[in-house]
Amino acid sequence: KKEETKMKRILAAALSLALLGSLAACGGKDRFDAGKVEEGVCYQLTGIAPDAVAMRVDGIDVPMDMYFYNLCYAASYMESYMNMYGMDLDWSMELQEGETVLDVTKDSILENTKSFAVIEKLAQENNVILDEAALSELETERAETVESLGGEESYRAELAKLGLSEETYDRMCRSDYLYSALEELIAYAAKQGYMTADHILLLTRDMSTYQELDDETKAEKKALAEELKAKLDAYTGDDLIGYFTELADEYSEDSGRAGNPEGYTFGSGQMVEEFESAAAALGEGEVSEIVESYYGYHIILRKPLDEAKAVDAVRETYFSDLLASRI
Repeated sequence: KKEETKMKRILAAALSLALLGSLAACGGKDRFDAGKVEEGVCYQLTGIAPDAVAMRVDGIDVPMDMYFYNLCYAASYMESYMNMYGMDLDWSMELQEGETVLDVTKDSILENTKSFAVIEKLAQENNVILDEAALSELETERAETVESLGGEESYRAELAKLGLSEETYDRMCRSDYLYSALEELIAYAAKQGYMTADHILLLTRDMSTYQELDDETKAEKKALAEELKAKLDAYTGDDLIGYFTELADEYSEDSGRAGNPEGYTFGSGQMVEEFESAAAALGEGEVSEIVESYYGYHIILRKPLDEAKAVDAVRETYFSDLLASRI
């Protein structure tokens, strides 16, 4: 009973300002489908049907119960956050420059809600659908949840407490799988232009001060580079990559080699221009001439693309940036 009262107190404040005010500002329920369901916690607290269209994102309708769920989550999170720092929930308090607690919470609600629609839209654009394995996993997860809660009736009761219909909850669960499938697909598509290359670097700068070495030392480095290049040109074995790796392990002065013993997998603009251009001009298994850059002399070996590393590199930046920009 205490938790129920607490949630009503949180939602009453949040809904009266964040939700109803926002919907009124953009035309409210008169603008979209007003819905037909007149029951449940969402309807009781807001007077808005849970199946009403709360927002339309790039042609994708978002139901009111999904928005309501994200509002509950954001409001509860904000109260917990403020309590953690010894403060009571105060919607009017300035949390960061020019933004109140209410402003920040509303932004969070909108972003979280829009993300579901953006994922569905991206799935449509890229012809991504859930395969049989994903659908089977979803069914298994649902069955396990139902069993853990004590049956279908208890399962539906728990969803009702969250203000969610089964249809919306299933849609949210599917979104997680669509996200993973999109992330993989778009990462593989975006890895075009990535390459993998190893190199032997002989520094012509003191990397602690970035000052150029004296001419005599630079000449010695150039002579060593020429010697190593001659060895590679004279190699007649059947494992050039292995031989190159041996020389690189022994002679390369690249401090990043410890973390990249097989070379670097990179996209456009991620390496110094001279290195990238020389690597791009090579075929797989080819060794460059001596390349001079700001750092020193490079001998570069173009290797077969390490697709796993390329996809990981893209996944970490490209997809998350794409999703954020679309949201």
